[in-house]
Amino acid sequence: MSGLKKLLLPALLLLGIFLTPVVLSPLLLPVRGQEEIVLTILTQEWMQDVFNDDLFDEFEAAHPGVKVVRVFEPQQNEYFSPFTELDNTLNAAAERAALADVLTVSQWNFTPLETRAGLYLDLRPLAEGDPDLNIEDFLPAALDSFRWDGGLWALPVSASAELFIYNAQAFDEAGLPYPNDNWTLTDFATAARALATVGDDGEVEIPGAIAYNLGLMYRVFSGQRLYDDSTVPFTPRLDTPELTAFMTEWQALMEEEVINTPGEFDYGAVPLRLDRTWALSNPDQQDVWRAAPLPGGTTAVYAEGFAVSGGTAYPELAYELAKFVTSNGEIALRFFGDSTARRSLQDYEAENFNRTQIPAEDQAIVDAALENGLPYSEILFGDWIYAGVYPGEGEPTTDPNQPQTIDWATALPESQQMVLDALAAAQARRETTVVQVMTPVPTPVLNAGEVVLNFGLNVWISPLPNREEWEALVAEFVAADPQVGNINLNSNFGSTQDLQSADCYYLNGNYVPSADLTTLLPLDPFLDADPNFDPNDFFGTTLEQVQRDGRTYAYPVTIQPEVIWYNPEAFAQAGLPEPGNWTIDQFVTALNMLQATQEDPDDAVFRTQTFGAGHLNLLIAAFGGNPYDYSTNPPTYRFDDPVNLDAIRQVLDLARSGVIEYNELDSDGGFMGGGGEEPPLISESLNGASWRFTNRNDSNNPNPYRLATFPRGTQNTPVAYNSGGLYINASTPIPDACYRWISVVAQRPDLLLGMPARRSLLTDPVFAAAMGEDAVALFQQIGTMIDAPDAVIVPLYDFGGSTSPGTWLEQTWINRAFDNYVLEDMPLETALADAEIMIEEYRACSTTIEVRPMSELMQLSPEESQDYFEQFTDCAVAVDPTLASRFNTGQ
Repeated sequence: MSGLKKLLLPALLLLGIFLTPVVLSPLLLPVRGQEEIVLTILTQEWMQDVFNDDLFDEFEAAHPGVKVVRVFEPQQNEYFSPFTELDNTLNAAAERAALADVLTVSQWNFTPLETRAGLYLDLRPLAEGDPDLNIEDFLPAALDSFRWDGGLWALPVSASAELFIYNAQAFDEAGLPYPNDNWTLTDFATAARALATVGDDGEVEIPGAIAYNLGLMYRVFSGQRLYDDSTVPFTPRLDTPELTAFMTEWQALMEEEVINTPGEFDYGAVPLRLDRTWALSNPDQQDVWRAAPLPGGTTAVYAEGFAVSGGTAYPELAYELAKFVTSNGEIALRFFGDSTARRSLQDYEAENFNRTQIPAEDQAIVDAALENGLPYSEILFGDWIYAGVYPGEGEPTTDPNQPQTIDWATALPESQQMVLDALAAAQARRETTVVQVMTPVPTPVLNAGEVVLNFGLNVWISPLPNREEWEALVAEFVAADPQVGNINLNSNFGSTQDLQSADCYYLNGNYVPSADLTTLLPLDPFLDADPNFDPNDFFGTTLEQVQRDGRTYAYPVTIQPEVIWYNPEAFAQAGLPEPGNWTIDQFVTALNMLQATQEDPDDAVFRTQTFGAGHLNLLIAAFGGNPYDYSTNPPTYRFDDPVNLDAIRQVLDLARSGVIEYNELDSDGGFMGGGGEEPPLISESLNGASWRFTNRNDSNNPNPYRLATFPRGTQNTPVAYNSGGLYINASTPIPDACYRWISVVAQRPDLLLGMPARRSLLTDPVFAAAMGEDAVALFQQIGTMIDAPDAVIVPLYDFGGSTSPGTWLEQTWINRAFDNYVLEDMPLETALADAEIMIEEYRACSTTIEVRPMSELMQLSPEESQDYFEQFTDCAVAVDPTLASRFNTGQ
C-alpha cells in the first residue's frame, strides 16, 4: 500500500466498535461470511523450504476452520531515519504491520515507536492467561527483550549474544590484560589507544576498538538505563549529567580516531570489537579470537521473534500461531542466532541446517550470556543519543561517524526533546489511524481436470525483486492454459534436494554434470516437438553443456558472465578512453595510468567481487596461457609449459606491483575482494544477485560505474560465465504442463536478471525494455566473444565442472602456489612444481574413494556426509599435514 487512509475514531465509537490502529484501504477490507478463517504470517522468501505447506498442518488440525497462508516480505530498498523523516518512518512501519496477522520482528525494526502507535498487539494479557504457555521455557533475556511500557510485544524464537570479541595475540603483544568484568571506560580507552594501528605519518589506519552500540556501552559502563521505568509508558532520560559526561569522554576517543575510526579500513583487523559471535565460528581464526563478557560480567541479548499485528481480526488465534511457530526447531534455527529462544529446543538438530561450532571456552561464555545477559529492552532509546546532532528535517548538519567536537550539554537536551516528540507523534497515530491486515489473495478454486504446478526459483536473491512481474506472467499463463489452474512460485536459497518437491524449477547454475540423471526428465521429446525451439540459437556450447549421454536435461535460459565495472570519472581523470572491445595491452596500460592518478599510490585499481581466482585465470588466458585443461577428468595441469608460465607470471606480477588487489587465496576467508574505498575497476559475476546491476539505474542509490567486458588476448578471446537453466523433475505427474510453462519462462530471461542464452532474445523488445540499452549492448558484445572462433571458456569457479567431489581440494595447492609467488617471493617455477607434486600425491591417495554423484550426497545425513568427505580431506592432510588444523583432523 502506498498511502494511509485515516478514519475518524469518534464516529466509529458511536457504533460501539473498538478499533485498534490500522492502515485501511477499501481493497483490503475483510471478506465477511467466510466459513474459513484465514490467518496470514509474514516470512522471508528464502525460508520457504521451512515455511512450507506442511508446516501448519498440526496447527490447522488443532484449530478446525483455520487456514494459515504465507505472505512474503516485500523488497524494501528505502530506509527512513526517525530523526529526520518521522512521518515516513511511521508510515512504512504501519504498512508493514498491515501485511499479515503474525510478523517476524527483531530489534532492528521493532521499537516503542511502533508499539505506541498501536501497530502491534500487546500479548501480555494473552500470555498471562494462557495455561498452556510455559513461560519458563523461554530464555529470560530473550523474552524480556520484547517487554517495555508494561507490555509484552512479541514471543522470541531466536537469541544472540553481543559481547567483546578480542584478538588475544594483539593484547599479548601490547602487554594488556584481557577484557574483564571490572573494566571501566578508562580501561577500554587505554586498550583502544594501545591497540590502534598508526601509520608512519602518525595517522590512525585501523582503530584499536569498534563499538557502535552507544546505548549498550553507556548501560554497561555506567550501570544506568536511558529511561525511567517507574512510569508506564517508560519516560526517556537522555538529558542527564551522567550521559553528558560519558558522551564527552567517548567523543574524545572518537576525535583521537582510536575507536570507530571514520573512513575505510579492514573491520576484521580491529583487535577489540563489540560484536556478535561470527569471528568465533571461523575455523581459521579460532586460535586468535576470544570472547569476553562486558563490564559487570554481563552481555547483551538480541532476540528475534513473532509479533501480532494490531490490525488482526483474530487476536487470540494470531497469538496461538505466534506461539506455535516459536516452538518449531526448524524455524528457530533458521534465524542464525546463537541459540533458540526456547530452552526445550536448544538440543534440536535441524534436517537441513547445521549449527556453527565455536570453541568450548567461548561457548561457555556465550551460554552464560544468553541465560543472564541484558535484554534489548535495557538499552531502549540508545539509538536516539545522536538525534540532537540532527536538529531538524532534511540533511544532518554533522555526521556522528566523523570525529568532531560536540557540545553534549546542548545536544542531549535536543535529543531528549526529539524522542519525546516522536513518541507523542506515535501515540497520536493510535488515536487517529486504523490498521487492517490485508486480506490474502485467495487460493484459486480449481476446475475439474485442473492442476497446481509447483515451480522452484533458485536465484540466490531474496526477497524476489520482481515478484509482481513473475505473478503477472503466472496469471497470463494460467488464463491461457487449459490444464494448469495455479502455479506456486517458491523462491528460496534451498539446495537441489529441496527442489525435488517441485514439478519443475530454475537453477542459477548448471546442475547436469553432477546430477543423478534419474531425478531429471530428458527434455528431448518436448524440444523436438516444439516449433519455437532452435538448437542453433544458443550461444557457444551453452546447449551442449546441459547434455549427457546424448540427451538434454535442461533448457538453458540465462548466461551469467564475469564482467568488469569501470568508473568513467576515473578514466577521464587519467586521460583514458572508456573501455570498449579492449585488448590485454590496453587493459594493462589502463591499470598503470589509473594507478598514477590514485590519491594513494599504494591503492590497487582493480578488485574482484567473485569468489576464487576466476578473474586471474581470465587475465592469464588473455596473455595467451591455458594452464588448465578441464576437458579431461580429472583436469590436466600444464604449469611447466613456457607460454603458460609466462602468462601466469605477467598476471601475478600485476598483483605483486599492487595495481591488482590481491587477497590470500589459500584461506577459508580470503577468496573474495574486501572492503575499503572502491577502485576504478571491479569484476563480478553478473547475475540476479548483483546489487550493482539490479540497482544501477536507481536514483536513490547513485552508481557511477559502467559495464565492460574482460580484455581479449592477442591469440584468443577469454570468456567466463555460468549458465542457468530450467529442469523438469522426473517424478512430476504433469511433465507436459511443466514443459509448456518452462518454454514460456525461457522467453523471459529478463525476469531472471541475466543475459539470454539465445541470440534471438537479445533483439526482443520486451527484454531490451526491461534490461536497458547498456546491458543489451554488453550482452551483444559478450555473445560475440562466446561465438568467436578463438574463444577460450574459462571456468568461473575454478573447477571446470569436474564430477569428482574431491577435485575442489586440488585448488588448495594452486592457490598456495599463487600466494607463495605474490606474497612470499618464492620462484614461480618452484611454487607451481610444488603444487603439482601435492596434487599428484593427493590423486594417488584419493583414487580408491568411491565417486558418488552430488544428488546422492545431498541425501546423506550430516554425519554420513561428513564421513564421506573426510576421506578426501584425510588424503589431503596425509600429503600436506599443514592442512590438519583447517580440517580439524587433530593430526
